[in-house]
Amino acid sequence: EPRFLLGLSVIDKLKQLKVIVPVLVLTGDVDKGRKNILMELAPTAKQAFIKNAGHVCNLENPIGFNNALNSFLKNTKTIPDQ
Repeated sequence: EPRFLLGLSVIDKLKQLKVIVPVLVLTGDVDKGRKNILMELAPTAKQAFIKNAGHVCNLENPIGFNNALNSFLKNTKTIPDQ
Protein backbone atom coordinates (compact mmCIF):
# COMPACT_ATOMS: atom_id res chain seq x y z
CA GLU A 1 0.00 0.00 0.00
CA PRO A 2 1.83 3.14 -1.21
CA ARG A 3 0.11 5.39 1.33
CA PHE A 4 1.78 3.50 4.19
CA LEU A 5 5.21 4.07 2.64
CA LEU A 6 4.79 7.58 1.23
CA GLY A 7 2.11 9.09 3.42
CA LEU A 8 -1.38 10.24 2.55
CA SER A 9 -0.15 12.74 -0.02
CA VAL A 10 1.11 9.99 -2.35
CA ILE A 11 -1.49 10.94 -4.98
CA ASP A 12 -0.28 14.55 -5.02
CA LYS A 13 3.33 13.37 -5.27
CA LEU A 14 2.57 11.02 -8.15
CA LYS A 15 0.64 13.72 -10.04
CA GLN A 16 3.81 15.81 -10.07
CA LEU A 17 5.97 13.02 -11.49
CA LYS A 18 6.26 11.60 -14.94
CA VAL A 19 6.49 7.87 -14.31
CA ILE A 20 9.02 6.37 -16.74
CA VAL A 21 9.64 3.02 -15.10
CA PRO A 22 7.54 -0.11 -15.59
CA VAL A 23 4.68 -0.25 -13.09
CA LEU A 24 2.53 -3.21 -12.09
CA VAL A 25 -0.66 -2.62 -10.14
CA LEU A 26 -1.74 -5.82 -8.40
CA THR A 27 -5.43 -5.83 -7.55
CA GLY A 28 -7.52 -8.48 -5.81
CA ASP A 29 -10.44 -9.60 -7.99
CA VAL A 30 -12.82 -8.46 -5.22
CA ASP A 31 -11.83 -4.89 -6.20
CA LYS A 32 -12.07 -5.54 -9.96
CA GLY A 33 -14.99 -3.17 -10.54
CA ARG A 34 -13.51 -0.28 -8.57
CA LYS A 35 -11.66 2.63 -10.16
CA ASN A 36 -7.92 2.49 -9.50
CA ILE A 37 -6.32 5.94 -9.45
CA LEU A 38 -2.83 4.48 -9.82
CA MET A 39 -3.78 3.38 -13.34
CA GLU A 40 -4.56 7.02 -14.17
CA LEU A 41 -1.39 8.39 -12.57
CA ALA A 42 0.84 5.92 -14.40
CA PRO A 43 -0.88 5.52 -17.79
CA THR A 44 1.61 2.92 -19.03
CA ALA A 45 1.06 0.74 -15.95
CA LYS A 46 -0.12 -2.81 -16.30
CA GLN A 47 -2.79 -4.18 -13.98
CA ALA A 48 -3.06 -7.79 -12.88
CA PHE A 49 -6.05 -9.15 -11.01
CA ILE A 50 -5.35 -11.74 -8.33
CA LYS A 51 -8.07 -14.37 -8.01
CA ASN A 52 -9.65 -15.09 -4.64
CA ALA A 53 -8.17 -11.97 -3.10
CA GLY A 54 -9.25 -8.57 -1.88
CA HIS A 55 -7.30 -5.49 -0.89
CA VAL A 56 -4.38 -7.43 0.62
CA CYS A 57 -3.83 -9.83 -2.25
CA ASN A 58 -0.23 -10.66 -1.30
CA LEU A 59 -1.52 -12.20 1.95
CA GLU A 60 -4.84 -13.56 0.70
CA ASN A 61 -3.41 -15.33 -2.35
CA PRO A 62 0.40 -15.30 -2.14
CA ILE A 63 0.83 -17.84 -4.94
CA GLY A 64 -1.31 -15.81 -7.35
CA PHE A 65 0.46 -12.64 -6.28
CA ASN A 66 3.92 -14.16 -6.80
CA ASN A 67 2.93 -15.63 -10.17
CA ALA A 68 1.67 -12.25 -11.43
CA LEU A 69 4.76 -10.46 -10.13
CA ASN A 70 7.17 -13.02 -11.60
CA SER A 71 5.41 -12.85 -14.97
CA PHE A 72 5.64 -9.06 -14.98
CA LEU A 73 9.34 -9.09 -14.07
CA LYS A 74 10.14 -11.77 -16.62
CA ASN A 75 8.44 -9.78 -19.41
CA THR A 76 9.70 -6.32 -18.45
CA LYS A 77 12.54 -4.80 -20.39
CA THR A 78 15.10 -2.75 -18.55
CA ILE A 79 15.26 0.97 -19.19
CA PRO A 80 18.67 2.32 -20.21
CA ASP A 81 20.22 5.05 -18.09
CA GLN A 82 19.01 8.48 -19.13
